[in-house]
Amino acid sequence: MDNQRQFYRVQSLIPIQVELVTRDPSDNTKCSVSDMGLPNQASFKSTSIQSNDPAMDPALNIINKKLDLIIQLLSEREAGKQEFTSTPVTLSATGMGFKWKETFEAESLLRIKIKRQSMARQCVYTLYGDVIRCLTKEEGRHDIAVHFVGLDQWMENELAGFILNLERGIEGAKI
Repeated sequence: MDNQRQFYRVQSLIPIQVELVTRDPSDNTKCSVSDMGLPNQASFKSTSIQSNDPAMDPALNIINKKLDLIIQLLSEREAGKQEFTSTPVTLSATGMGFKWKETFEAESLLRIKIKRQSMARQCVYTLYGDVIRCLTKEEGRHDIAVHFVGLDQWMENELAGFILNLERGIEGAKI
């Protein structure tokens, strides 16, 4: 019974970014979430503004539409800065496995960014993990297994919700 998994695992095709980071005690390896703005912002319609002075309404609505456009453009630019590779992964709330083009030493620290795109939410999870296995496979790919570090209870619950959505087929692509 010691070999049972504590968390559910799901296999899915999701966009990720992986980089080796130095293990420095002064570095913050706390996992985080960065929102990428509202989903489908191109179809997002500005709300109209009504003030106490009806003569001001047209000018305020123009300003509001311009601000919405600026926010949309900034969100799209931020999302476009990061290059993600859609990769088949096995994901749980405590770790993940994936095949990658680079090799990493056991016990190396990785920063893994996972892009979450759904109808309800677009964000990037920044996770840190210790490499627990790196096996060289054919075609220059390496089978990597990572155990997450720096997860608090909130982030663990956030990942668990994402995993449930992957299992239900609401997000990601099944493999």
